[in-house]
Amino acid sequence: MPIMDLIGKTLVITAGIPVESIDGIRHYANHKRLESHGFAVAQKLQKRGARVIVITPKNSLAAPEGCEIVNALNGKSIVSGEDVMTAAEETVKKHAPAAALCLASLSSLKPATVFAHKIKAKNQPGKPVALDVIGNIDVKKRTRPWNIPVIGYDSWQTLFMTANLPGWLATLDIADQGEKNWPTSVEPGTDWPALFESKKFPEWLASAPKHDKFNEPSAILSSDIKAETSLSPRFFDNLKGKTVVMTSGPTEELLTKSGDVITNFSSGQQGYEIACILAAAGAKVKYVVGRTNFPAPKHENVETTRVTSAKSMLAAAESKLPADIYIGVAAVADFCRKGLGNPLAENEAESINLDQNSDILAAMGTRAENRPSFVIGFAAENDPSKLIAYATDKLAKKKADLICANPVGEQSNLPKGTNQITFITTADNPRRLPPLPKSQAALAIVAKIAALSEASAKTP
Repeated sequence: MPIMDLIGKTLVITAGIPVESIDGIRHYANHKRLESHGFAVAQKLQKRGARVIVITPKNSLAAPEGCEIVNALNGKSIVSGEDVMTAAEETVKKHAPAAALCLASLSSLKPATVFAHKIKAKNQPGKPVALDVIGNIDVKKRTRPWNIPVIGYDSWQTLFMTANLPGWLATLDIADQGEKNWPTSVEPGTDWPALFESKKFPEWLASAPKHDKFNEPSAILSSDIKAETSLSPRFFDNLKGKTVVMTSGPTEELLTKSGDVITNFSSGQQGYEIACILAAAGAKVKYVVGRTNFPAPKHENVETTRVTSAKSMLAAAESKLPADIYIGVAAVADFCRKGLGNPLAENEAESINLDQNSDILAAMGTRAENRPSFVIGFAAENDPSKLIAYATDKLAKKKADLICANPVGEQSNLPKGTNQITFITTADNPRRLPPLPKSQAALAIVAKIAALSEASAKTP
């Protein structure tokens, strides 16, 4: 394609993977194409002289160089397929582009009802849970009023194009050219090995970075945790040589033949930071992780295994046993579908039957053989008033030794990259830490694990 055919032309491209939230924790998405697909095409067209405007949900991928990025609509982040298409419509009206490419990977499913809080839909073996869904946007139909050439994929992941495509667009190869190793905007974690070995650790530990949404500085640990540990690098010595099996990131369950999945919101950052600290402290970490844009921790003490479903995550974790410690940071999808359904047409209604997934934390906590000495889990809740009760109940039912409760969602009011952990054990009252950057929250969690390990070693 001659470069002169694109110089001066404005193109609008939808990209990324929009999600259809069910309850603020779970959502539907489509992962048939790579998240970087639209970015890769946008980058190629920009390099050939076009002005490219990319409409995409916020994500951790590095933006294609030289392209204009639209990831907000009316002051709010673009999240869903409807957000993407509405933003695209407004952009088309404003900029009158020469053409549009619909490369966002929309799910064909969206929930019939969106719940404000996590639905507690647990079932008994053999008794499916029914979730009501409707068909998502008909992308081809939605773009007809734009009156410009359009090529792309509908929510069934089928290629479509209008009849008036110019030659340069008709011959353009838009097959999935995304890169699994597309650069990310994820900032690298703290260099824990260097920090542990340096004299700067106490100085770093005493630092109190401030966040815009909090008036008071976030101390590294609450006073009650400081009182029980010296928190010097040597404090972590009892973790050296320990084998830690760790699950992190989200799992996803395939629902339709077109690649729709049900999954949970999780960046995988908290697990990544914990794994890095454990490795720096000398532990041997068996890191089992779902789909995430975070790289594998680059440390000789970390062995990384990539998985997708809850079943594959459990199998991988169990294959790493025996171990001294198990840490379940993963946001495991609660439900799975035995057979694959067909994608839905716009507004078509269906009730899909889902079975309960294997409970990885309970499987580790209740093992008769090869149970790790310490089993640690996480409890995410988007209703702050229910957080402690939910975590306490989880501690008992899963036979865990420690639950790290953390609020999620809009009501948590936490800045991106921040977490607020409450430690739940049978021996102590809940201990709530201040909001912390995830790197410091990870240090607090590993410090708590080290304290439990040290206390156990002293018990006759």
